[in-house]
Amino acid sequence: MKRIILYVISALAFLACTPNQNPQTKKAIVAGCVSNYDKVSDHNIIEIFYDDILAGQIKLSEKINPNGQFKFVVDLDYPTAFYLKYSGLLTYHISPGDSLHFEINADCWSKTSNSFAEEYSFYKVSGTSKKMNNDVAAYTAFFIDSINNMDEHDEMVKNASPLEYRSYVEALTKERIGIVEEFNKTNNTCPQFRNWVNHKLEYDKWDELMRYRWLHPMHNQKDMDEFMGSIPREYFDFFSGWDKDNKECLSSNSYLSFLHEYTMYVDQCVPQDSQKVYRALYNTDFEKSMGFFLRYYPSVETGFIKDVLISKFYYRLLGAKYYDKIKNIYYPELIEDEYLKQRVQSKFKIEKDLFENPQYAAGSKINQLATENNYLNSLKEKFPGKVLYIDFWAPWCSPCMGEMPHAKNIKKHFEGEDVVFIYLANRCEESAWKSTIAEKKIEGEHFHLNDKQFAELGQVFNITGIPHYALINKEGVVVRNKAPRPSNGKELIELIEKQLN
Repeated sequence: MKRIILYVISALAFLACTPNQNPQTKKAIVAGCVSNYDKVSDHNIIEIFYDDILAGQIKLSEKINPNGQFKFVVDLDYPTAFYLKYSGLLTYHISPGDSLHFEINADCWSKTSNSFAEEYSFYKVSGTSKKMNNDVAAYTAFFIDSINNMDEHDEMVKNASPLEYRSYVEALTKERIGIVEEFNKTNNTCPQFRNWVNHKLEYDKWDELMRYRWLHPMHNQKDMDEFMGSIPREYFDFFSGWDKDNKECLSSNSYLSFLHEYTMYVDQCVPQDSQKVYRALYNTDFEKSMGFFLRYYPSVETGFIKDVLISKFYYRLLGAKYYDKIKNIYYPELIEDEYLKQRVQSKFKIEKDLFENPQYAAGSKINQLATENNYLNSLKEKFPGKVLYIDFWAPWCSPCMGEMPHAKNIKKHFEGEDVVFIYLANRCEESAWKSTIAEKKIEGEHFHLNDKQFAELGQVFNITGIPHYALINKEGVVVRNKAPRPSNGKELIELIEKQLN
């Protein structure tokens, strides 16, 4: 399954390129229903994932209503492929202004094979871009079931030299172009799909070549920086055909993935002496340390790609809740592209407002417990006679944040019951903690732990990493020092209900 998912991630190529101009944001709808939902009502969460040039992968989760219906409304700047995750992880496509409707057969949970063709057969799509989505579904199933050879790919990544690997990827791309041409004829695919798959093949090649520089040393337990220095310069000759100021193919996931890899590559190319300087400054003078990149990026790139590097830099730090640390080195005038500049300015304003005046949801409560010893007893005393579900988390922890939408559904299920949802954060600044609670509207009882308090609780609950969850019953007894995650909805609900009864 892991190999299949790795392919699907690389296969999320967007459709046709848009004109080389700033996009207009429009709403798009993904809605649908699960037939015979009463038979599978335990499977009540459906998700979509799509990529963004600055924010990275965006994940949305919805609870399916008792009638089996669901609906997502998203703001899109560009056409995008997306995952629909229910019984499996399936690829589709949507454009700004589109409205798609899915009819999902509940028998998808009873499939008899690992075939993607069978998986797709349980999902019927209608609405705008129906033909396009049927073509994407047919191609994805065909590719994964019949063409993709991940064993061979992994073998080449591990054992091939850089130039051998490049020759392998180029030959494989050429072979797939021929296969795709035959697929198009056989299936009478639409022009939109043909545009998509042509760009997919090209940018997948670029993305694969960029990934090799870290996948090879990872597979062989080599030092990545040392290996990077050994790659022949001609390996990267494919850059010579890159029109860096062409914004048309921002609507390609494969291109966005390549841009992500290229950003990491540029960061890796920082001279060793400079790396030592800015790394030494990281903990003592963060502004000066990060300011290095604002000088570095314009020295190695120009035009649109320079703007991409700077915009991603700001967006990444703002997303990590470092507004207060970078506000004095925020220079939007460094970004010439109006679309990227507006995106960064909007993000900066959001983080500024969250930092200066966080607005918490009605059910969010910021608490303080000054105790330095036996912190757990203090928590129990604060909430006597309650079942306590404890979430150890941090704003920078992606898996932690990924569980928050699922936690909302658990809280709704136990609304009015004697259950308290406690959030214990550590290894983050208080400003980042508070702004994340406000932004994500995380309802519950919130506490910010110092290192000593976290270490104490870490021993009590045997915490080896976050997210980590624990459950305490009404008598104050630890029922589970490693409780189910919110995403394990049925298991967690049954466990909490057992403590209530």
